[in-house]
Amino acid sequence: MLNIERSFKVALTKRGMTQAELASSMGISPTSLSKLIHAKRVNVERLDRAIQLLRFQASEFIALGEE
Repeated sequence: MLNIERSFKVALTKRGMTQAELASSMGISPTSLSKLIHAKRVNVERLDRAIQLLRFQASEFIALGEE
């Protein structure tokens, strides 16, 4: 099962970034990023942008939540 929260946690750790830094890179508030991370329904465009900024392929990002 996909665990986006875990994927973000692992990805941010691997890249040495904080949620605030990623949010700033995306041009959104930390609160908006937190909502993306914890949402039941995901905004695909924002998720894709975050994955790109973290320098992962979508399949790699998804796998991070399954480890």
